[in-house]
This record gives sequence, structure tokens and C-alpha cells, in this order.
Amino acid sequence: MASRRGFNATDETAYSVGSETRQHADLAWQYLQATDLASLPPTTVIKRSLTVRSVVSTSSSFALRSQRAIGRPDLQEIIEIGKGLQGAVFEQVGKSLAMKEYGNNATLRTNLLHEASLHRSVYNAFAKYDVIIGSEVKVPQLFRIILDTDTFWDENLSKFPTEYRQPGTMVQMERILPLPKIIRRSLIVQFYPNNGVPLDANSVDEILNETANKHCKKNKAMHPLPLITQTPTDQHTPQGTHPATSSTLSL
Repeated sequence: MASRRGFNATDETAYSVGSETRQHADLAWQYLQATDLASLPPTTVIKRSLTVRSVVSTSSSFALRSQRAIGRPDLQEIIEIGKGLQGAVFEQVGKSLAMKEYGNNATLRTNLLHEASLHRSVYNAFAKYDVIIGSEVKVPQLFRIILDTDTFWDENLSKFPTEYRQPGTMVQMERILPLPKIIRRSLIVQFYPNNGVPLDANSVDEILNETANKHCKKNKAMHPLPLITQTPTDQHTPQGTHPATSSTLSL
């Protein structure tokens, strides 16, 4: 799940707000510049950023590449951003979606369809009741299920990495974007397990620059520090992370 994903810009996206819009929204939202956060201690960065009403404004070469690909199918390559025991996860440059595929294995395909059904049920429940209960949780939308006979493959098969160029069953859903780099860095410094010894700058950079960590999918056991005590986050689940009480942490 993501908390107000639409209002959380990352270093993979560029987010801008008009001055008039910003003026009217200032009371509801906290606008943060990544360059300003960079000079603050990790605990302060986490405290200010990991709330459902924080907007971190950043820019990156990835964002520019994504913007150029909008309306340009020839630039919309499909890139693997995650891989597990049952399948792989992809993004498509220039589109705010993610795709999960389980290949042509019949059992795994059944698992995928079951997972999609559960996903849709959760999405519908939150869509129906979130206003009533005052929830600020937003569940990624499930767009569609793509079968191996779908015309999707005619146009997109060649855009996949070579090892995945075989039609299969896939679920297409709204993508949860990664946390901004400055926040990921702060989480690593504050919580990465290292037997109680602070990580040096080179180790932090090495962990931060792992492709898997960029997409918030690699889990590590949390350093035994009480997040909710040290860095209050209104007890909301921030985008791309587990709740504060979780025993694991997505970097």
C-alpha cells in the first residue's frame, strides 16, 4: 500500500506545484526540498518526510527520461525492477504502472490470478469505506490481467529484457514509486544492522546504490531501535516502507 502516493514525489519523478496552488495547499501539506533535507540529521529527515502530508520535491535524470518517453512508444522500454521465487516485476518507462508476471507455469499462473483477485477486493474495500472511516491509506489500483494470448504482447514483447521475451500471464497495476534518495539514505544510516557500529559513508553509498534497494524491494532485519519513539511519523505507513512496528525494512 501507499499513503497518498500521488502527492509523494521521488528522485525517480519530478514534481512541481504552481505558486497559487501551493498557497492554498500550504495549510494541508508540508513541502520539502530534497536539497534542504540533505543538510539535516537522518532522524530529522525521517521525522519530517515520512508522513502522509509531506511532499518531497526532487528531480533526476530518470525523471527526465520518463518524461521524454510519454507519448513515445519507441522509448517506453520495459525494465525488470524486482524478482522473487514466483516471478518478476517490471516497470515501463514513461508510464506510472508496474507489471508482475509468473511465466507459463500453470500453478504459478493460478497463484497470480488468486493474488489479483485479493488485490481487487482490498482496493474495492478501501475505495468504498475510506471516506467513511477517514482513512488516508491508498491502495494501488489493479488495471488488468494480461494473458499469453493478449494483443499486448504484439506491441510490447520486444521491449522486455531478452530473457523474458515469451508471452505469459501478467498483472498490470499502479506503481508505488520509490522513496526519495535522501530518505532512503537516512533509513540506511539509522536502521541498517551493523552490530551497533555506525556505517561509514562508502558502505552507505554501496547499499544505497544497489538496484534492488532503489526500488524498495530488498528487505533487511531492522536495527533494534524504536522508530515510533525516536522519529514519530503519525503512525501512518509511509510510501514504500513497512509500518513502524514491522520487523523488516524496505530500503
